[in-house]
Amino acid sequence: MRDAWEDEEFALRWDSADSLRTNPDRLNQLELLVALVQQRYRDEDCILDLGAGSGLVEEVLLQRMPGARVLGIDHSPAMLALARRRHAGSPQVQFRELAFAALPGAELDAAPFRFILCVQALHEVEHTAKQQVFAEARRLISEDGRLLVLDRFTYDHENFKAEYRAVWQRMNRAVELAEPIDYDEYHARYSNKSDHVAGVDDYLKWMREEGFTAECLYRQFNRALLCARPATGTVPLHR
Repeated sequence: MRDAWEDEEFALRWDSADSLRTNPDRLNQLELLVALVQQRYRDEDCILDLGAGSGLVEEVLLQRMPGARVLGIDHSPAMLALARRRHAGSPQVQFRELAFAALPGAELDAAPFRFILCVQALHEVEHTAKQQVFAEARRLISEDGRLLVLDRFTYDHENFKAEYRAVWQRMNRAVELAEPIDYDEYHARYSNKSDHVAGVDDYLKWMREEGFTAECLYRQFNRALLCARPATGTVPLHR
């Protein structure tokens, strides 16, 4: 089963759904992401958001950084239509239709970028495409830049089912959801999706192969925030 990102009805339903039910830690993760950008952001910077979707990340960014400039790219016209409506009053936020596969060689205004974000998007593409995204991020990032990736990762359900269930229940209680999804329903739902989920260590390895120094800064259940910076004196392997 694949998500129908090109379908306008699906995009609208996804955008209006209570996303906390499938990721109770979501707001905490986004607040942390924004805090990492905010501490180093300069007025002349432009943030590149790979896989911007409906502009939800930009919404959180502008709440904390009203003057921030952002270029968001995404392959789905349906999602980009939502993003443009959401940020119609923020001319410093621009969106462009561009698939990950079209990134190589693409000319993007404001490059090189000090901040490149990729939030809950890479699990949608094959692993070789993830590696290509990291290679392009290395091409587009400034030497003092930061690549910040939030994504969904693999977890060992078979050996730690009870422990993951306890973590999931605690996450639900922390945000006081009216109708939370229980762990078994969540696991069944995402086990049936035809996504290309990988491990945190896989992402870090691919980033390092493309010339980054990379680290996992935060992990909660199967979501994690990774940070990468250009490695001094290194040349990406795929150049």
